[in-house]
Amino acid sequence: MCLGFIEENNKVVTKLRFSNTKQRWSDFLRNEDDIDILITDAGSVSERTLRYLEDLNVQVKMVHPKKARSIAETTIKADELDAESLIDLEKVGVLSEIWIPPRENIKVRHLCK
Repeated sequence: MCLGFIEENNKVVTKLRFSNTKQRWSDFLRNEDDIDILITDAGSVSERTLRYLEDLNVQVKMVHPKKARSIAETTIKADELDAESLIDLEKVGVLSEIWIPPRENIKVRHLCK
């Protein structure tokens, strides 16, 4: 399951739980033409979902959860608190982002397996 937050002017305007499928992502993003960034933690989305989001021209930032200290050190684990923490880290410019390889690199990786 995914937990999606859409924030405008520092206020959450949409919060929705949905399955991690192409159709559900499409439904979640349907009315959002001007999303600046989609933040997710590593392992939360499949490669297929990641590429689908890129096809929608959504800038995806993937985070390593253990490097995002405010999440890793949280004693109370809750998806909503983690999501809010990621948003806050992005706002102040300290989000620990993981490099997402381009499609061409992934294709070569698959050929080498």
